[in-house]
Amino acid sequence: LGYRPYPLAVGARCVHGHPQAFVWDPLARFHGGRARRAPLDSGLFRLSCPLLVQAVDRWEAEGAVRQLQAEVDEGRVSECSRA
Repeated sequence: LGYRPYPLAVGARCVHGHPQAFVWDPLARFHGGRARRAPLDSGLFRLSCPLLVQAVDRWEAEGAVRQLQAEVDEGRVSECSRA
């Protein structure tokens, strides 16, 4: 990232003991009472389990993002996502 993120919460741990994800504040501007320079980051969640990161990387490499985007573009969004 080029800077230290500031986690607000940690997700459940995987079977290997790694936290699965962090929720963090992309707007955190102060550390130790001093202002810091950090770019605004769009991510509020960061995967942190290396096994989960690898699995998502493989899923994305198989075209999952393109497939999901096509479904959104075509209006094929499941009922549960509209709740």
